[in-house]
Amino acid sequence: MKRLRLTIVIAAASLSIAAFSEGAAAQSKTRQEVLQELLQARHDGVIPSTKQDYPPSPALIERNKEIRRATVHGGEQAPMFDAHDERVTVR
Repeated sequence: MKRLRLTIVIAAASLSIAAFSEGAAAQSKTRQEVLQELLQARHDGVIPSTKQDYPPSPALIERNKEIRRATVHGGEQAPMFDAHDERVTVR
């Protein structure tokens, strides 16, 4: 009887561990996905320039877009996400 109980406990524990690890893996993102999201956010002007600007206001987002348009995209009127945005700058 004790052996049966021990077997059931071990089986339940192993199933719960497998279910937990499977759920955690399904929710994680790769480094490349996170980097792509950060680059897109920087392109869209959503990343604030200072900690005091969080969450960014619409005026700040527009200002960030203007700065990015002038510095990265060479003054393009409607810049799309392209090779210019693939460059990662470290501050």
